Amino acid sequence: MLGTGLFVAGALFLLALTRLLGAVSALPAGHALIAIREGRPVADDEIARAVAAMEQSLRWGGTRAESLSDLALLKLLQIDGDVIGPGESRLLTESLAAQRASLALAPANADGWARLTYAHYALSGLDRTSLGALEMSFRSGPLERAPMVFRLQLILREWDALDPEMRALGRVQIRQLASHDPRALDALTDVYRASSGAEQEIICATLAASPEEHAQGLCPGAGQ
Repeated sequence: MLGTGLFVAGALFLLALTRLLGAVSALPAGHALIAIREGRPVADDEIARAVAAMEQSLRWGGTRAESLSDLALLKLLQIDGDVIGPGESRLLTESLAAQRASLALAPANADGWARLTYAHYALSGLDRTSLGALEMSFRSGPLERAPMVFRLQLILREWDALDPEMRALGRVQIRQLASHDPRALDALTDVYRASSGAEQEIICATLAASPEEHAQGLCPGAGQ
């Protein structure tokens, strides 16, 4: 009995040690991740170091949903430009694998589903898988500015190919960004300025019936 107790205690100690080592290994990634979440620029070499730190942390500390999702994001940020070559395809595939593993552990993650949508869309375009992940991003979490902006940009880009239900979700996203908080409205303004004329018309038509007074400055007639 004593031997069993010592074995259990030893196993628990080793488990705690590996988790500690994993947490320590992830520390170098912390600065980059905080900067990314705050919208500050991060140098390529810092992102590369963060990826290496997160991968080492996961080897020591096991599979944690948040760490896997952070790794998926960092892999996406290593992609340079819009051309998808062999290197970019590898990063997208690795990001998909990490994000799927994260969502298997914690499916109520709107950011995670948005990242999964982005990676799959970049690899395969608009198909049932990317649309399914996009819908899950809508339905799986609270209002968060980053996934809200990404979802709207993708919906506007693919507007003509979407069904009425997904277009309706896009209109809801526009209204939510207009009314959520000033930073969200600033993000909607950035989306508007970067959009094509047809996409701007969709935003303005949606806001034309908006009761939010602070949306009036974005499009003529909004809030009236």
